[in-house]
This record gives sequence, C-alpha cells and structure tokens, in this order.
Amino acid sequence: MSDSAYSKTPVHEIVAVLPVGRTAGYRCILTTDPGKIYTYGADGTWSTDTNVGLGAPVSVIGLLGGNNQVATYLNANEYSDKVTPHFGSGFTNNIASACYWGDILAVIRKNGAKNVSDCLFIEASGDSYLAALANDDAVKAVTDSRGNLWIATATGGLLKFEDGQKSGAPTSYVTTNFNIPFDTITDIIADGITLWIIYASGTDLKLAYYDGYSWTDMTAQFETDLAASSIDADACTAINYYDMYADEDYVLFSMTDASFTGNLFYYDKVAKTFYVKTLPSALSGLYCKKIIKVDNTVYCLANNTATTTVGALHVWTWDDVAEVHTDPTGLNFTDIVSDGTTLMLWTATTIQTLSFPAYIPVTATAMVAAVTAALTNSASLALIDIAMKSDGKICFINLDTAKNNIIEAVPTLGWTVTSR
Repeated sequence: MSDSAYSKTPVHEIVAVLPVGRTAGYRCILTTDPGKIYTYGADGTWSTDTNVGLGAPVSVIGLLGGNNQVATYLNANEYSDKVTPHFGSGFTNNIASACYWGDILAVIRKNGAKNVSDCLFIEASGDSYLAALANDDAVKAVTDSRGNLWIATATGGLLKFEDGQKSGAPTSYVTTNFNIPFDTITDIIADGITLWIIYASGTDLKLAYYDGYSWTDMTAQFETDLAASSIDADACTAINYYDMYADEDYVLFSMTDASFTGNLFYYDKVAKTFYVKTLPSALSGLYCKKIIKVDNTVYCLANNTATTTVGALHVWTWDDVAEVHTDPTGLNFTDIVSDGTTLMLWTATTIQTLSFPAYIPVTATAMVAAVTAALTNSASLALIDIAMKSDGKICFINLDTAKNNIIEAVPTLGWTVTSR
C-alpha cells in the first residue's frame, strides 16, 4: 500500500463539485480531479495535497460521522497483452508462478521436462529478459518488504534476487549455505521481512521461518504445541497440504491428515505459539483449501475431497467460528488472491470479486470480457494464474496452445468507493 499521509486520516465527503460553507479543516475528495485531497481553510479557500498514491485507502466518515466508507485511489482498468519474445519451444504452457516485483512482473516458467526452470522478468515498459536459475523445479515466487524476490524450489532450497538486481545469478539458500533447515519446499509466503516455508508430503511435515537475518526450524515446536491440543503432528500418515497465509496477528496453515481433519492450524505472533482452531460446522466433512483472513473475517475455499485443490467459497468469523456465507453457485474456484482491498476468486473461465468487508462475491463480467478481448492467441478465457499488486495492477496468465498469454490490467486515475 501507499505510504500516503491520508491512509488513516478520514475525509468527510466525496463530491463532484467543491461545496461551500464548510468549516475549517473539512476535507473532501473531488471526483473530477483525482489524486488529491481538498482541505477547506479558515480563510475560505481550498488547498490540495497530492500525497496520495495508487492503492491508498482513505476513510470517509461523512459530514455527520455516519458515512463509514473507504475511498481507494483506483478506477477502471486498461487491459493490454504483455507480449514477450521469450515464450518459445520447450516452455509453452509451463508457467509455474507469477508475481509482481516492484514494477517488474516475475514469471517462473519450466520446460516440458520440468527439470529446468528460469525466471522471465517483464518490465512495465513491456521489455523482458531472462534470469538463469538452478535446475530445480520452481514452486513459487514472492517478494518481501525489502524488495527482494524469493523463489522456492522443489529440491534446491531458495533463490534470492536482491531489490533492483537485473543481472547475475541469484543467491542460493540451501542447507549447506545460510543454514536453511531444508531444501525441499512445498510453499513459501512473505510476511514483511519474514519468510515462512513449509514442506508437507506423505508423512513428512517441516516448518521454518526467516526473520530477515537467520533461519529457525519450527517443526519441533509445531509438534509440541499441537500435542497440547491432543493432536499428534508427529504421527502423520497422508498429509494433504493446501495453503499458508499471514495477517498482522497470525500465520495460518491449511492442511489435513487423519489427525488434522476439520482443523485449521495457526501461529500466534504475540504468544509465539501454534494453536488449533476447529472449522465451522458448515464445513463438516469438507477440507479448507485456500484461505485469506481480513480482520475477523475468514474467506476460504473448501471441498469434500482431500486431494482436490479447488473449492467453493465459505466465509466465517474468526473469533466465534460462525459461518456467514456459503457460495450458492457451488463454483469450485482455483484460488483466492487479494491486493489488500479487493478479493478476487477465479476458475479457468470465470472471475468473481468482492471488496472488504463484503463477503458475497459478484461476477466480474466486464473484466472477463476485457481480458478475453485482449488475448492475442486465443478466443476464450483459460486462466491458470492471477497476480495482484497493491497499486491496482492485475496480471492474468491465460493458457493457450501456442503460448502463455499474459494480460495486464493497469488502473487509470480515479477514486473507487467501497462500503465498509
């Protein structure tokens, strides 16, 4: 998010024309002049401040304090195909992961044999270049708050590109270098400067985190803490791992085993302890796959099959574990992604969106049409990944028989109002 001075300072009104007769200190957003906050002075004149960046949330309290909304400096999107010369023979249809790294889109791709990986960097200008990686299957790419790009691999530990690094080999973090606890990684998340990695497969379960300076193996503590809840995490028989997610208070781990069914595991950052939370009764017999927690609201995808990665949307409250919404369409979504303001759910051919704290998604018909229209080598939507950035940029990776179409939506200047 932007470091705007107004991110927590409310305005009183969103207007199309500047009002008259306001008291000194009154603030408003003028829709016809985006990117500014107007303040009414004691002398009856208006001053403006442009310390508002794309993605900056501004609270709207209303003239009488009753209009509780959020205005975000984003608006309609312009969609364009990110054409690159680097999708050729051997790498067609094998994108493993895509994420934003500053203004660069980092696309992890693998060849058909899936034993050679590299990273395609696509700049905002559309220029692209390759960075060589180790011969290990890429799993996922994330960026930390220091601007570093981290790439987790299935057998070769972690690879790190420094902020702004455009050439040279990445730094390799393996068990013989930098004391990373394990080299085989299932998933990674970045939580500020902290990284969490996990390996979960068969009967093996390993957890570790990096505080920006050194690694700590959390596997033994995880097993000990859960034993207090009568869960033997050291006796796994068939782990199915789905997702990790971090907010300001907790790190959530979504996985199942014979001992795990019906539970969600989380790490309390203050108590520095792992705990178990039983899923809502509405999810009885279901497995929580993908998960996002915002304040006291949990958005998760759940399915009744342990080995299936997709799921229908369920929304429940964290404190009292009460279900508040079940997706009536029964769509099995591929994933949930968020830029901090908007949540997006998608299948190969559909996109639904909602803005916090709403919990009922709406079909993004216009977005689907715009992305489909921008495709250069396909007439239909066949999404395999979506990446979102806090400044409003969204990248859609679309499968095609000839290449991977990369469509980017870039916000134009303007305000979007979200009810809270």
